[in-house]
Formats: sequence, structure tokens, C-alpha cells
Amino acid sequence: MKKEIVVAIGALLILPVFSIAYEQNEPNNDFNSAILLKEEAKGTVSFEDAKDFYKFYVAKGIEMRIEVEADNDVDLYLYNPEKKGVAYSCNEFFENIIYEADETGYWYAEVVANRGESDYRITLNLLAPQNDAGYDGDAGDKILKAFPIFPMEPVDNTPGRGTEGMLSPPGDEEDWYLFSVCKGQTIEITVNPT
Repeated sequence: MKKEIVVAIGALLILPVFSIAYEQNEPNNDFNSAILLKEEAKGTVSFEDAKDFYKFYVAKGIEMRIEVEADNDVDLYLYNPEKKGVAYSCNEFFENIIYEADETGYWYAEVVANRGESDYRITLNLLAPQNDAGYDGDAGDKILKAFPIFPMEPVDNTPGRGTEGMLSPPGDEEDWYLFSVCKGQTIEITVNPT
């Protein structure tokens, strides 16, 4: 009888320790406890803690690029603000989802363990639709990919005649343009944030 009581008390004392350690490691195991993702986060999933949830606010029309790099096999799932699955990636060590938001609100990403414990890094890039300098798309991010512009031509938003552009860090931090000038001309460039 004494032995059974001691074993029961010992079990009761050990259970809270495991519970506390488990919650401190990974509190983001469902939609309600999803961690706010701001560009990048690191985590661990395993058979005991099989999934991690992240949330992020996205406006309608914005393109989401979510990537997960892991040291073991994981899967990545994307959920809309109604918590319904809309996309997934089931590769091995690198997962990637590109999706344009069809509604505004908090979207969710879920990282799921496939083959035991895995350390991972999740990255989020949000890219707005762009029409840099009148072109249909984002101006190049390197000098060799610069968009030609024509500053002395009428501004009519045809390619090269537009006057607006957009940067969307962290995925889009630079826009390069090229233009012709004659010897002796003065170059004046004004950038106004909007």
C-alpha cells in the first residue's frame, strides 16, 4: 500500500514538470496560440510536438511568399482568415508557398513534422503588385537588370515613362533604372516616399 502511494505521488509530481517544459518550448500548437510572424522565425517540431502555427496580417491582392528550410522532413500548410486550407508544400528539406491573398485578414502557416525532430527556419515575404516606372512588374534588383527610363518624355505610364515605383522589403529592397544623358547635362533625382 505504501509503495503504491509513493509511486502515485511521484507520478503526480513529474507530470507538471513535463507539461511546463513542453509548453515553454512550443506554445504555438494550434490556431489560437499561433505566433505572430514578422519576416522570420525559428522553431522545432517532432513527433511529440508535431506542428507549429504562425499568423500574419495580409491585405487582399498582396502576394505571400512563405519558405521553410529544415534539417529533416517537414511540410508547410497555408490557411486563410477563416482557417481553411488553401495551399501546401510537401517536399523534404525546403518548403515553399507563393499565394496571392484573396481577402484581408490574419493568414496562418503551419509547419508539420514528418520524420521525427526537425529544427527549421520559416521566412515570410509580402510583395505588393508593382508597376515600376510604367512597366508591368518590379524593376530589377541588380544593375544588370535595370529598367530603362526616359525622363524627358511625357509621363503617360507607358513602359519607361512612369514616375512611380514601389519597394517591399525584405524581399524587394532595391530598384535599378538606367537612362541616357549628354555630356554637360545636370542630373537631378528626387525621390518622394508615398
